[in-house]
Amino acid sequence: MTSQEKTEKHPFADIFNEDEADINFMLSKPVCFVVFGKPGVGKTTLAQQITQAWKCIRVEALPILEEQIASDTVTGAMLQSMLISGQSIPDELVTKLMLDKLNSSEVSHFGYIITEIPSLSQDAMTTLQQIELIRNLKLKPDIIINIKCPDYDLCQRISGQRQHSTTGYIYTRDQWDPEVIENRRKKKKEAQKEGKGEEEGEEEEEQEEEEAFIAEMQIVAEVLQHLVQRPEDYLENIEHIVNLYKEIILHPLEEVMAEHDSQYLIELDGNKPPEELFMTVMDRLKYLNLKRAAVITKLQSTEEDINDTMENDELFRTLASYKLIAPRYRWQRSRWGRTCPVTLKEGNIFQGLPDFSVSFLGKMYCLSSEEALKTFLLNPRPYLIPPMPAPPFKVFIFGPQSSGKTTLSNLLAKHYKGKVVDYDKVIQPRFDKALEMLTRNTIAEATEAAIKVVKERLLLELQAKNAQSTSKDLRGESERRESEVPTDEYRSAEELQSSLDEDVFTFESQRESSLEDNEEAKMKSDDKDDEKEISEMFTRQRSQQDSSRDLKKDSKKDVTDYEIEEVTADHPEVLSIINETVKMAKNMNFEQPHEKIAEILDEVLQEVVEENKNRFYGAPKYGGWILDNCPLVKELWMVLVDKGVLPDLVICLSDTENNGKYLYNRLYLENKQEIDSKILERLLDELLKERKEEEAARKVKEEALRIEEENRKLLEAMTAKAKEEAEAEAFEDFEVEESELHEGSETPEVAEETRGFLPEESDIFEAPETEHESVSEPPEDAIVGAEFPKGSREGLETKELPETVLLPEFPEDGYPDVPEMDSIRENVSSFYAAWRQMETAISDSFTQILNLEIAGKTPEELLQKVIEIMEKPFHHAAWELTIEDYDEETEDYQAEADVDEELEEEEEEEEENEDIIKEKRRHLGDTKHFCPVALKENFVLQPGTPEEAAKYREKIYYFSSPEAKEKFLEQPEEYVAHDEPLKAPPLRICLLGPHGSGKTVCGRQLAEKLGIFHIQFEEFLQEKLMLKTEKKVGPEFEDDSEDEQFVKQELEELAIQANVTIEEENTKKLPQEVQLTEEEEAIRLNLTENEPLPLEILEAILSEWWFKEPICSTGFVLDGFPRYPDEVQFLGEHGLFPDAAVFIQVDDQDISDRLLPVQIGKWKAKQKKKLERKKLIKEMKAKIKDDMIAKRRAELITEREKRRKGGVTVREDEDMSEEEPDNNEDDIDNILEDEFPKDEEVMSEEEEEQEIDALERLRGELGEKFEADMSNLQIIQEEFEKFLIPVILINGSRKIHIVQYTLNTKLKPLVENRASIFEKCYPISSRLAQKMLSFTYKYISSFGYWDPVKLHEGETIKPVENSENPLHPVIHRQYIYFLSSKETKEKFMKNPIKYICQPKPKPTIPIRIAILGPPKSGKTTVAKKISSEYGLKRLSIGDALRYVLNNQPDTELALMLNWHLHKGMTAPDELAIQALELSLMGSVCNTAGNS
Repeated sequence: MTSQEKTEKHPFADIFNEDEADINFMLSKPVCFVVFGKPGVGKTTLAQQITQAWKCIRVEALPILEEQIASDTVTGAMLQSMLISGQSIPDELVTKLMLDKLNSSEVSHFGYIITEIPSLSQDAMTTLQQIELIRNLKLKPDIIINIKCPDYDLCQRISGQRQHSTTGYIYTRDQWDPEVIENRRKKKKEAQKEGKGEEEGEEEEEQEEEEAFIAEMQIVAEVLQHLVQRPEDYLENIEHIVNLYKEIILHPLEEVMAEHDSQYLIELDGNKPPEELFMTVMDRLKYLNLKRAAVITKLQSTEEDINDTMENDELFRTLASYKLIAPRYRWQRSRWGRTCPVTLKEGNIFQGLPDFSVSFLGKMYCLSSEEALKTFLLNPRPYLIPPMPAPPFKVFIFGPQSSGKTTLSNLLAKHYKGKVVDYDKVIQPRFDKALEMLTRNTIAEATEAAIKVVKERLLLELQAKNAQSTSKDLRGESERRESEVPTDEYRSAEELQSSLDEDVFTFESQRESSLEDNEEAKMKSDDKDDEKEISEMFTRQRSQQDSSRDLKKDSKKDVTDYEIEEVTADHPEVLSIINETVKMAKNMNFEQPHEKIAEILDEVLQEVVEENKNRFYGAPKYGGWILDNCPLVKELWMVLVDKGVLPDLVICLSDTENNGKYLYNRLYLENKQEIDSKILERLLDELLKERKEEEAARKVKEEALRIEEENRKLLEAMTAKAKEEAEAEAFEDFEVEESELHEGSETPEVAEETRGFLPEESDIFEAPETEHESVSEPPEDAIVGAEFPKGSREGLETKELPETVLLPEFPEDGYPDVPEMDSIRENVSSFYAAWRQMETAISDSFTQILNLEIAGKTPEELLQKVIEIMEKPFHHAAWELTIEDYDEETEDYQAEADVDEELEEEEEEEEENEDIIKEKRRHLGDTKHFCPVALKENFVLQPGTPEEAAKYREKIYYFSSPEAKEKFLEQPEEYVAHDEPLKAPPLRICLLGPHGSGKTVCGRQLAEKLGIFHIQFEEFLQEKLMLKTEKKVGPEFEDDSEDEQFVKQELEELAIQANVTIEEENTKKLPQEVQLTEEEEAIRLNLTENEPLPLEILEAILSEWWFKEPICSTGFVLDGFPRYPDEVQFLGEHGLFPDAAVFIQVDDQDISDRLLPVQIGKWKAKQKKKLERKKLIKEMKAKIKDDMIAKRRAELITEREKRRKGGVTVREDEDMSEEEPDNNEDDIDNILEDEFPKDEEVMSEEEEEQEIDALERLRGELGEKFEADMSNLQIIQEEFEKFLIPVILINGSRKIHIVQYTLNTKLKPLVENRASIFEKCYPISSRLAQKMLSFTYKYISSFGYWDPVKLHEGETIKPVENSENPLHPVIHRQYIYFLSSKETKEKFMKNPIKYICQPKPKPTIPIRIAILGPPKSGKTTVAKKISSEYGLKRLSIGDALRYVLNNQPDTELALMLNWHLHKGMTAPDELAIQALELSLMGSVCNTAGNS
C-alpha cells in the first residue's frame, strides 16, 4: 500500500462552528466612519444615505439635540428652556452630548458616522484638540471619507441655494433658476437629436416634453416667489468660511489622512451628484469586505394577535414565518428559547412575550417587557455573548439527614462560583438575635408601664392621707377616691398585665407553629439558661431605667414627693406585675415569624449577591447562591413567594429504591456506635430477662416436685399406719357380733379421720399452680441455684457478652432491621411527608423541581445531573418531524415554484416526483443523509431513512432506526459537528461482478492507488483452511481428484510389482485427513458445497474489517462479497455499510473470451498428463509381464530339467496340459503364450474427448455459470438499493486499463471530496444573497467577493463582475461565498472544505496599471484587452478631459479647459492631471482599478 500524499493543512478561513461565528460577530468592532470636507460640500447628505444603508448612528449636533429634547430627561428640559428663552446652546454642552453618544451602548453595536468634528468653532476645543479627541475614541474610525471640491465650484453651488420661507426646504440653482432649467432642456434635446436622428413620432414626443416643461416652469414660478437667500449662502460669507477652513482645519486633516491606512481612505469628487457619491462609497465598502451592523427586526403580526399562553413550539413556528427572508429560510430558534435575554443577564428567568419578539442574526428572541425590548434594541450584544445564556444559580436544596445535600451544595457552588447559604448558620442566628431584641424591648416596655402604675398608685395614696387630716368631708371624699382610684389603677394594671399575657401567649403559639422539632427540643433543653439570661437582661434594663428616668415634678407636690418611696424596677409590686411577662418571655415570638425569616433571608441573599457579583466575567447580576438546611414549612414558602424570594430550581434528594436501603445504610454507619450499643443493651436485657424467666420456671417446677414428693411421702405414711392397725386388730380376740358391729361403726370414722390427713386429688394437681401464683419470692435454696456470678450487672454483661450476645447480621450495603432504627425511620418518614406537602406548594408557584435519587450515585454524578437539568433550557432542542414541519416544507416548495428565476437543475427536477424534489431541497444536518448515531458509535456511513427523521437547529437528520433517533433526541450535541466537520470513516468499497469480469485485477490496482487494503473474500477463506489442509478446496480445485487418486494408487501398486521407482510428483502420497474445527468445517462446506456461512462466523470475519485496526482506520476494497442476497441483508442488519457497491458489467462473450483459453489450456495440460500416465502404466505393465514370463520360463525349464533327469513328473497346475512333451522348446513358448496372451491394443469403450468437444463443453459451462452469476448479482444490486447504498456500474467489456481508469474516475469524488462528504451547499440568487447580508441572516465570508476556487488555483486578480459574468452566491453553513462562474460553483459545492481551508485573502486593492510605449505601439489595444478581461477602467488623458467637459461643464476646471481649447491651445499638464485625478475617483477605479 502507498501512503496518501500529505499536503499542507491550512486552518478554516471562516469559523466552522455556527455559534462561534455569531459570537465572533458580536465581539467584533462595528464599522465607524468619519467624513471630512469643506463646509457645504455634502457631508451631511452623504452621511444620511450611509446611515440608512449601513445602519450606523449619525452623530451630529442637530439630531442629538432633537433626541435629548424629545426624551423626558433633565438635559432635554434644560435644552428646551434655553431654546425657548432664545439662548444659544454652549459648544461645551454640545460636545459633551456628542461624546456621550459616541460612548453609548447603541453606538458600540451599530457604529457611528461623524461629519461635524472637527468644527470651525474654537470656543470649547481647538482643532488639534478635536482631532485628538477622534484619535482617542474608544471606537476608532475605520473609514475616512474625504470629499474634494474646488473652492470656485463650491462657492457657486452654495450661493445658488435658496430656502423656502414656509417649508424650509432648500432648492439648488438647477431646481429654481429658469435659465439653468432651459439650458438643461436644450442640451437634452441636442443629445436626443444626435442619438436618434429623425424618426416618426418625434413631433408627438416633443409636444409631450414641451407640455412637461411648461408644467415644470409653472411650478418653479409658484415656488420662486417664496424663495429667499440665507445669509450663510451669500458668496462673500461662503468664501470667508472656506478660507477659514483651509487656514484652520485643512492641514491637520491632511496629516490625519496621511497617517490612516490608504485602503480605508475614500476620496470623492464633490462635483458629482450625491447618489453617485453614495454608490461609490458602497462599492468600495463592498470590496473591502466590511460587515455592516446587524439589524434587529421586530416579529409582530398585524393580522392576528398571538396568545401569550401559546405553547413554545407553536409560538416559534408562528414567529418564524413572520417577515420571511425567503422560502425555506425561516427565523431560527436560539439557545435562550422563550427566556428573556435581558432579564436572564440580570439573573432572573422570565418568559418572553410574543408581542416583544425580535430576530437578530437570524434567530428569534422573546423579551419580557417593553423596557427590556428597548434595551435590547439599543445593543443586544451584552445579553448574548458568553457566558450567556447561563443559569443564574438560585437554588434551594432539601433532603433527609445525611442524604448528601451539603456536599452537593458545595460542589454546585464551586462549579458555578457561587456561595452556599446555610440556614442554620446564617439565617437562624439572625432570627434569634432579632427575637432576643424583641424580648428585650417587650420586657422594657412592660417594666416601664409597671413602674408608672405603681408610682401613680403610691402618689394617690399619699394624697389621700394628707387630705384626711384636713377635713372629714375631704376624708370621705379621699376615701371614696382612694377606694375608686386604686381600683381603677389596679384595673389598669391588671388590664396591662392581661394584655401582656395575651401578647405573650399569642407569640408563644405562633412560635410553636413555626419552629422545627429540633429547634423546640433545643429550646426545651435551654429553658433554664433562658430564664437566667432573661433575668439578667431584666436587671440590666431596670438599672438603665433607674439611671435614665427623669420624673416630672409639680410644684404643689414637692413635699409629698419626698415622702414617696423611690419606685424602681426592683420594687416588689413592679416585680409582681411583670413576673408573668418575664416567665413567658422565653417563649416569645414574632406575630408573623415567617415574614421575619423571609425578610432576613432576602437581606442575606442581597449581601451574597453583592459580594459575589464579580464571581466570573459576564456573570448574571443576581444569583450565585444555594440555600441549604432550609426548614420544610409550607407557610414559609408562601411568604417567600409573596416577597419574590424564589429560586429557579428546587432540588430534593431522596432514596425511594429498595425502601430507602441506601440512605438507611448511610445513617446506620454514621450512628453505628450509638445504635450498636443500644442493640447490645437491648439484647443483654432480653438475655437477662430470658434467664430470669428460665430460673423462675425452674423454681416453680422444683417447688411443684417438692410438694408432690411430700404428698407422696404423707400418703405412704398414712397407708403404712393403716396397715399396722389392721394387723393389730387381727391378733385380737373374736368378739361378739356387737363388737364387730361396733368395729364396723368405727371404720368409717377412721376413714373419715384418714381422709382428713390426705389431700384430695384435685388439690394435689392444683397445688403447683397455686403455689406458682402465690409465691412472690423463691425459696432460698432455689435462689442460690439461680444466683448470678458475683459482681455488678455491668460485670455480668461484660463477662457473658462475648459468649451469648452477638449483633444481628445484615448485608454490607444494608442495615440491621432492629427497633433501634425506628427513630431514624420516623425522621426520614416525617421528612417525606413534609416534602409531599411542600412539593405541592412549590409546583403551584411554577418553580422547577428536581427529585434526585441518591442510591448508588456519587456526588459527582449527582452534580452532573443537576448541571444538565439547569442548563438544559439553554441548549438547542431536537424534535421529531411532525405534520407541521411537512406542511412548512410544502409551503416552501410551492413558494419556490412561483419564483420566476429558476436554475436549470430545478427545471430538470420538475420531471421528478414532488416528494423526491422536497427531499433533495431539504436543509440536511451535519451528517447529510447518513445516520449520525451510527457514525458516532460505529464509525460507519449508514444511510438513514426519511421516515425516521428529526429536526435540530432547523436542519433535518435521518436515522437508521427508531432507537437511533431516540438517542439523538436525548443528546443531540453528542452527534453533531462543532468546531470542525465530522470525520468520515475510511473508504470501504464492495467490488462485485461475475466470475472472470476482472474484479481481482481492478480491486488490487484500486487498493494500491488509494493506499487501502485489498481483501479477496474467497481467497481469505481459503487461507484460513490452508493452514491445515495445505491446499485450496472447492470444485475447481478438486476436479477429477478421485480419478487422480485411483491412478496414483495404481501407479504405486505397479511400481511395487515392477520393483521400480517413479518420479516424486507421481508417487507423492495423499495428505492424511485433518481434523477441522466447527468454523473451518463450515468454511469448507461453504467453499465446496455453497452452503451459507453461519452468522456467527460471518460476523466475526466482517467485524474485524469494519471495527479493528489497522483495516478500520485505513479502508479496504472487498472483492467478491457479498455473494448472496442473504449476506447483503446481514450487512444491513448489522450496520456494516460500505461507501458504495461497484458492479463490473460484462456479457457472456467477454467471459468466454477471457476464461475459455485458460480453460482449454488446463484441459490440454490435463489430457497430456493423462496420456503420460497411461503410457507409464502401459510400460510398467509390459515390464511386469516380461518379468513374469521370464520367471515362468525359468520355472518351466527347471521342471523340464527335473523330469529329464529324474523322470519325476512334477505336478503342474490344473489348467496346464499334462500331455505336453518334455523335450520340446516350442511347447514352453506355447505354454507361455497360453498363460500370457498378448494384449490387444483396443481403445477403451469410452473414447478420449476431442478438443472441439471440450471447447463446446467448457463454453456451455461458462455460459451457465455466467447466467447464474448475473441473476444473483441483479438481486444483490436490488438489495443494496433497498439499503440506500450507492451502486456504481462499470462497463467491464473494454480493455482492462480502460476499466481501471473508469473505476478510478467514478470513485475519485469519494476520495478527493472525503473531507466534505457531510457538507452541503445551497445556491441562491444574488438578490437573495444581498438581502440576507443586509438582514445579517448570513455572513459574508472572509473571501468577500473573491472566488475561493480561483484563489485556490492561484488567481491573483479578482474576476470581473458585470452583467455578462454575474456572481454565483452559494450558502455554506453560516456564510455566503461568491463564485465567478458555474464551473467554479460546481467545484466548490462538491468540496467546500478544500477551498475554505486556505489562507484568507487580503482586502481588495484597486489595481493601477500604466502602459507606456511609443506611438502606434499597441498601448490602447493592450489596455482594452486587460480592461475587458479583468473589468478595469481604461483611462487616457483624452478620456479624462472628455469626462470633465461632458459631465461637469460648469466647473472651474471645465471652464479653463474650454478656454484653452477655444484658443486652440493644448490643455496644460496641470489641468490634465486634475482631470485625471477626478477620473480616478470614479466607482470602478476605486474598486477594481484602472489601466
